[in-house]
Amino acid sequence: MRIISGKYRGKKLLFPKSDSVRPTTGKTKEALFSILQFEIFGSDVLDLFAGSGAIGIECLSRGANRAVFADADAAYVKKNLELTGEKGREVIEADYDAVLKRLAGRGDKFDFIFLDPPYAGDAGEKAVKLIARYGLLKKGGKIIFEHSRGKDLKDLNECATIYDNRTYGTQALSFLSLD
Repeated sequence: MRIISGKYRGKKLLFPKSDSVRPTTGKTKEALFSILQFEIFGSDVLDLFAGSGAIGIECLSRGANRAVFADADAAYVKKNLELTGEKGREVIEADYDAVLKRLAGRGDKFDFIFLDPPYAGDAGEKAVKLIARYGLLKKGGKIIFEHSRGKDLKDLNECATIYDNRTYGTQALSFLSLD
């Protein structure tokens, strides 16, 4: 897994070699950043369920102002931030609900919130509802939710608008707004 563009272009990142970890494929990541390429510079980003931190690091590489990385196990995020020299970035090692509550308590708001929860279960949907409840997205901000192809997200209609959905093999990206 490599950084696609920006100041860390070509930098190889580490990720756990485990069946429980499913990194975003290169094709999906390239498509995502092709869509967002002119919006990342100067933005504030939350990489929730960060895994290796590849999405947030890609944002920093492309000029994001700030990235917060959060995962229940953030060991690989920390290693990859060191590999890039981004040592001063905030990494929160806790479950998503505790992370979101903590960020809300501090008054944090983000332009982009990237969610890549485990495909099994409903942690992503719960996270979107908490993001909406806590007001963590700036006006005009976007939530990008990676999930399995065909996942039913109708339950989110009460708090978010799904304005775009793209599929890449078995992965899908849903783009949500709260405005």
